[in-house]
Amino acid sequence: MGFFYRTMRRQHRVLMSGDEPEGGRWNFDTENRKGFGRAGPKNLPQTPVFFHDAITREVMELVEQRLPTTPET
Repeated sequence: MGFFYRTMRRQHRVLMSGDEPEGGRWNFDTENRKGFGRAGPKNLPQTPVFFHDAITREVMELVEQRLPTTPET
């Protein structure tokens, strides 16, 4: 797939600096294949918290009434 992606980047001028890849490299596969180690990943983004507003609660109740056997996610 690497050849395909290079061709598409050249053809569509995506992430290119002239005829060379932006940043001087075509891919970062070597870095992307490294493990996290025993400590696991660091600097993970915080998981967003969403609160149900009045409309969302109303829709949830409506779905529960009309589709009581629908599996929950």
